[in-house]
Amino acid sequence: MKRKRISRKLNAINKRDKADEPATWEKADKINAANYGQINETSQSIMQSRTQRDLRPR
Repeated sequence: MKRKRISRKLNAINKRDKADEPATWEKADKINAANYGQINETSQSIMQSRTQRDLRPR
């Protein structure tokens, strides 16, 4: 993961919930884990379609 991108996310989280506890790396990790699950599924399906396309005889 790119540190900078996560930092931006942390800043956005901090602005959004100033009243709550300040954003921490753990908090960002939870959010990223949730997002990454979705991203991972899509990338897997994309890779599958790519390999099938590449295996087709020309």
